[in-house]
Amino acid sequence: MKKALLILLAASGLVACKKNKVAPVTNVIGKWELHRRHGGNINPPDTTYQAGNGNILLFNADSIYKTYSGGTLSDSGRFHIARHAYKSGGIYYDELSFNSYTNYFYTINAAVVLDLVSVSGSALTITPLMPDASTTQYYKLSN
Repeated sequence: MKKALLILLAASGLVACKKNKVAPVTNVIGKWELHRRHGGNINPPDTTYQAGNGNILLFNADSIYKTYSGGTLSDSGRFHIARHAYKSGGIYYDELSFNSYTNYFYTINAAVVLDLVSVSGSALTITPLMPDASTTQYYKLSN
């Protein structure tokens, strides 16, 4: 009887906790190549990059990231993803934080750098919560 009551209570809790729309589940672990940079006012004009450009963002399962610019290691450190931590327009987004981050055109050395992150199919999109910074889109190369 207790087991049935517990299951009923858990099921009703799941139904009752319905959120607004949720952005796609984020799975960033893997090797990603820069495809496009757009928007923002700090960086040069919008740019689309050819495959094989060597601008790589690598997320490891141990929460370590590495960035490569033209095939050369340019930055590394720790990252963290806070699920559904940011809400805008009724949609919840995952928040990606870096302990420091080099975005090919500028370097930020701060305690935490926050970006919104989403994965849709084989595309990773990182949108900084800094109004003048560019959104970057990566294509997945491998897990």
